[in-house]
Amino acid sequence: SRFAMFYSPEMSRKQMAYILSRKYPIPGIEFADIEDLVELNLTLERMMQDYVFEGFESERPYPLKMRNLEQIMLNTARRLGQKSNRLSAPEAMAKEAYIEYRDILRRSAKNIDLLRSTIKTMLGVEVADPDVSFKETDQVMDGIAFIHPEDEAGRDMGKVPGKEDIDLVLTESTREILLSILYCFMTARRPGLLIGPPGTGKTEDVAYMARLLGWQYHSENMRDTPLSTLVGTWDRDARTGIMTFKEGILLKAMRYGWCLALEEGNFIETGLLEVISEWIDEGTFINPKTHEEVPIHPDFRLFITLNPQNGKTRMSMSRNVLPGPFVNRCKVIWVNEKSRAEHEEILRTLLERAGIETSFV
Repeated sequence: SRFAMFYSPEMSRKQMAYILSRKYPIPGIEFADIEDLVELNLTLERMMQDYVFEGFESERPYPLKMRNLEQIMLNTARRLGQKSNRLSAPEAMAKEAYIEYRDILRRSAKNIDLLRSTIKTMLGVEVADPDVSFKETDQVMDGIAFIHPEDEAGRDMGKVPGKEDIDLVLTESTREILLSILYCFMTARRPGLLIGPPGTGKTEDVAYMARLLGWQYHSENMRDTPLSTLVGTWDRDARTGIMTFKEGILLKAMRYGWCLALEEGNFIETGLLEVISEWIDEGTFINPKTHEEVPIHPDFRLFITLNPQNGKTRMSMSRNVLPGPFVNRCKVIWVNEKSRAEHEEILRTLLERAGIETSFV
């Protein structure tokens, strides 16, 4: 009762559309088109909260908010700026909406069919799956050109993965995930959150894309990693007695522009999520140990991999559940298990590379 209480109601559709139209003016996109996009987001949000989509029955529904709409508009402008683009502005917006929501709903084919029909009804555009066919030398996926680090000259090449470090068999589902990861590299302050069963190659996919783009890369498993390992700790010099601060992995990644993959994100401490959220929202990072601002390199990228809340083995039951607001700050990418045909493709390819007979596969 000692506080003044204020209630902040949700924005109306027109208010949301107005903000998006002013913040992301795109030639060929009318105000009515943006209103339809807002209505699509709200409709999918209601469907998510009502558990219409499969695969979320035992989990907290994913929040679809203004951040999703902003990312769709940003990606629409980016696609329209590609030399190879042949889509109209409304078609590009519909495709980017499909990609944004598809990454979240990829848990079942029924979800994707429902998403596609909802987009056609509300945006009046029939969307197709992205074209993920590519070779390593192409440097483009689905018409989106690869990006590369801004500070290529300042890289520590020992931190850039080589083919001897990571070389994947590019199955159809793997290429789909790589496209999603490429989107994360294109947006600096939107971490990639890869969710999927153990052994689906989430971390390897990130490392592979870092290799293709020439990015410095480091991964850290969060299962037994304290906050001090990530942020850093004070250390006393045995000879002089002077205390100096030694930066942890996260601060080094921020300072030197690494792509940092935090594995088993279910074990991340709440305090770390709070300081990461500061970087996402404000573009700054205050070291909680020294209270000094950490310089953030423009090439810094963050990925977090985690298992579903309720997996087949139920091993995730005792792990932390990431807060909804933090999850919404990330690009969520669902990673399915490989099909039997893909397992056979992977095994056959690896045997052929090793010069081993493959008829028994």
